[in-house]
Amino acid sequence: MEEHIEHDIEHSRFIMNSDGKVFYLNYIAKNNVVEITEVIIPEDVSFDEICSSFIETVLTYFSDAHKKVIPTCPYVAAYIQRHYYWKMITVN
Repeated sequence: MEEHIEHDIEHSRFIMNSDGKVFYLNYIAKNNVVEITEVIIPEDVSFDEICSSFIETVLTYFSDAHKKVIPTCPYVAAYIQRHYYWKMITVN
């Protein structure tokens, strides 16, 4: 399985291509806070390790950039609940 993740800063989103399928993670950035608004996945794909890997990569990016995250997207909020160490970068 080959994955490629691109950060489209102009459109405030990350794009992942995995085996010919395209995933999006959209966000709104304001100063040092990033609200992750949605993860869009192909209809024929369930939320699984592919999306987990994608979210992990994005959270790592924001953490390394010293950003705080508001996980409005249910997928991301659930991921953070399951991986408690990401709570350190979240804001209510």
